[in-house]
Amino acid sequence: MFGINVPNEVWSALIIITFFLLYPIVFKGSIEKGILKGRKVLIVISFLLSAFSLFLCYDWISGRFESEHDFYYLAFLTTVLFGGAIYFFGEGYLVKGKFDENRIVFQTPWSGKKECPWCSLREVNFSSTSNCYILEFEDGIKIRISTFLLGYLDLINHVRTLGFKVEDN
Repeated sequence: MFGINVPNEVWSALIIITFFLLYPIVFKGSIEKGILKGRKVLIVISFLLSAFSLFLCYDWISGRFESEHDFYYLAFLTTVLFGGAIYFFGEGYLVKGKFDENRIVFQTPWSGKKECPWCSLREVNFSSTSNCYILEFEDGIKIRISTFLLGYLDLINHVRTLGFKVEDN
């Protein structure tokens, strides 16, 4: 229609991103109360992105991309996809936590392990940019609870029972 030729790789990436964004809305998931863990679909998306970046590398090696402009496009897209694969693997497999009436323990590959008592919770905010709840504690520690985690609703309900007003996402 407009003379725009969009490669199949871009369409595939857009489909994967759309699936990722719609997944928490369509599939709520369930888990034991007091446990926070990543969704397995994030690991699947990680492997899909890895495979897709390997296909792009194969295209480069096989000579499909010959011009310098194509090389920069391929290098950028491969880097973004591989970075996304690492991120999704970390979010799906390495992010975990637990909470009870006294404290929260939360661990991510990005910020390490954090353990805080509920009595030092100072503020709870929702970030629509990163789609997560930010728990701020008196000692300056911030714990970001993504809405993609299984068990985050139980955590937010517990925070509400502590007397904090929490915005819905």
